[in-house]
Amino acid sequence: MCLNKTKLIKSHYKLVVVIASIYIFVNYLSTKRRGRPLYWFLTWDDWKSPVIALVLIGSASFIFYSLAFLDEKLTEMIHGQFKEYKEIVDTKRHEKFSKDDKENEKILEFAQT
Repeated sequence: MCLNKTKLIKSHYKLVVVIASIYIFVNYLSTKRRGRPLYWFLTWDDWKSPVIALVLIGSASFIFYSLAFLDEKLTEMIHGQFKEYKEIVDTKRHEKFSKDDKENEKILEFAQT
């Protein structure tokens, strides 16, 4: 974000949904196989666990999407300022080289006479 123009891609939240869903499914299988829950709040004994799992998946996706949105805006803002600064520096550099070129032309004209 600050050092380069790389941005998180908002549409990758779909990947978060897939990965979180796989993780939740593995959690379900592990809980049933072991006979006891891996997490105290995901017992998989009643309707609450699937609801909690859906809330967790939704929350993870929302957090990723929000961070990607924030990252995009901050990157544009920060690198936009750098772009303006670079344009100012390039303009000054061009003015300096143009001035140097004119002086060099005068020296060449004087040397040829």
